[in-house]
Amino acid sequence: MMKEIKKQIQKAIKDNNKIGFGRGVYELSDQIVAKPFSSKWRALHEYEIGMFAYNNGIQVPRMHQLIRPDRWLKRLNSDYHLKEWYVVMQKIEGATIRELTNEFEAQEARRQLNQEIDRLLDLRIYPYDSLFSNNSLFNRKENRLYLLDFCEWKRIPECESFDRNVNLCHKS
Repeated sequence: MMKEIKKQIQKAIKDNNKIGFGRGVYELSDQIVAKPFSSKWRALHEYEIGMFAYNNGIQVPRMHQLIRPDRWLKRLNSDYHLKEWYVVMQKIEGATIRELTNEFEAQEARRQLNQEIDRLLDLRIYPYDSLFSNNSLFNRKENRLYLLDFCEWKRIPECESFDRNVNLCHKS
């Protein structure tokens, strides 16, 4: 299974099959994407926080796999070797809150954003950058908002003090 995913990522790199903002993600199929990371620790953090959030009912994409870069010797034999770490996850079709033109959809997306941030705080996770409109997508068919991009999220251990209101202004 992992070899097949790696081949799909290599093909997506070769075909420059990117979607999304910033560095983008590679579309592997109509249901799966691979997000590149230059750092093992950032990829591992994204994967683990995503798995934890998904397993606790937060509206985030389902995580599939964490793919490590190819070994150095393998790189010599391929033009499209995997230089980076990849988090393979569910593809979410949708629009950012800023892109929503229907006022009902925009209000519903904002309501769900507030709800999901409250649920993350209940789990002792600070979703530092989730207020940015590029870090969530509203799926119109499902009428559901998905939070994306967990790199800046921080899980607060039980032994540390925790204030739900620090640096969060998500309530309107």
